[in-house]
Amino acid sequence: MTTISLGRAPQGAQARYDAVAMTLHWLIAAGILLNIALGLTMSDFGHGSPIGLAFLALHKSVGLTVLAVSALRVLWRLINPFLPPPPGLSAPLRLAARTTHVLFYVLIIATPLAGWLLSSGAPAPLSWFGLFDWPKFWFYDGMAPPDRHHLAENFARVHVTLAWVMIGLIALHVLAALYHQFIRRDRLLARMIPWL
Repeated sequence: MTTISLGRAPQGAQARYDAVAMTLHWLIAAGILLNIALGLTMSDFGHGSPIGLAFLALHKSVGLTVLAVSALRVLWRLINPFLPPPPGLSAPLRLAARTTHVLFYVLIIATPLAGWLLSSGAPAPLSWFGLFDWPKFWFYDGMAPPDRHHLAENFARVHVTLAWVMIGLIALHVLAALYHQFIRRDRLLARMIPWL
């Protein structure tokens, strides 16, 4: 009889993340990768072009979705412990892995949150995939246009900086996964990939 674990994963070398953690992980990863691609290419179509505006609207909707799913991921993480590191992993590598995970949790919340703060300063409604208007932050209300623009620009700088940090962290994360899979051969990758 096959069972799907929705709670704590079993301990030991073959311990895996549960179905909820895997699903949230891959949904967030897909959203982040899509938004990185959109963010890097939408300016190529020119400011105000129909394709650029469509990419921007999609970027915002995906970012808000990532924020919502990331909040669920953080909540799930708080009630489910980290899996133990693979046997024989050195203390520096354990520290690097833990630090990377904590930074990811910060970035998957902070990056789309900065985008939401930025988008709240725009006069146009903040639409979620054209289905409904997402609420905006209230503190822009009543601000003079120059002040509103200045604050939005500050959030834009934070958003872009965090996005580049995220790109670097993703590259490090992928390299670490490949290192575990092909050099250490400790099957760590199987913890988060359902079919391995």
